[in-house]
Amino acid sequence: MIQRVPIALLTILVAVALSLMGMSTPQPSLAAEDAGVVVDLVLLPSSQTVAVGDVFDVIIEARCKGQDITGIAAFIDFDPYYLEVQSVTDGDTLTDFVVSGYDNVAGSIDYNAGTFTQPLPSHTFTVAIINFKATNSNGSISLNFSTAFPRESDADFGGTSKLGGLHGTTITIVGESSPDIENASPEAPPDNPEEPEQDTGSDSSPDEEENTSTLPPSSEPAPPYEPQSQENLPQDNDGVRWYIPASIAIGLFMIAVLVIFIVRKRSNR
Repeated sequence: MIQRVPIALLTILVAVALSLMGMSTPQPSLAAEDAGVVVDLVLLPSSQTVAVGDVFDVIIEARCKGQDITGIAAFIDFDPYYLEVQSVTDGDTLTDFVVSGYDNVAGSIDYNAGTFTQPLPSHTFTVAIINFKATNSNGSISLNFSTAFPRESDADFGGTSKLGGLHGTTITIVGESSPDIENASPEAPPDNPEEPEQDTGSDSSPDEEENTSTLPPSSEPAPPYEPQSQENLPQDNDGVRWYIPASIAIGLFMIAVLVIFIVRKRSNR
């Protein structure tokens, strides 16, 4: 019995400590958990009309309807031929964990955001704002949330899905860019005739050349310089004529010296 009492007391103390730890650890509020799967993710406005080349916004909105949430995953697909993402701006509610990215080649937007800050959001708020540019016209284009793995849009509370529904938007693009480009090309030919006018302006440069042609008197000194350079050539030739005989004379002198040396040497014998 003496050994069992400390063990029992130790067990009680551990239980109390664990309970205190549980009380001190912040836990997600469960008050609104019974609201169920009621959170809707909506793209706003539900429809809008833009022109080719316009830049416009699409809002990702979460409608929680009293349900606490800790995270939103919004995956959106779009046709990159007609739309181009310019930027994605974070909302003001889910700011603790944000992962944002988009691909204008694949036509995809991946956005994840969450929070564990109390009180947890349970109202309607803006998740993010997507800035698009309309690049081509094709009537009405649908913009929807992705639900296919691994890009599954969701609204969760502590790892439990509370997603009620997904609502996309319709974008109508008016105007056509290709005809505008074709109209721009015929406008180019009229610009070409203007270029000849600039060429006629270049005709003024020949006039200036005619003016420069009035300057030959000043350029006349140039011809005298050429004969001078030609006179230098004979001088060089004269130099060559002088060097060749000199080399021969030196050679003959060396031969003479050698002959005299040999003769004296023989005479000494």
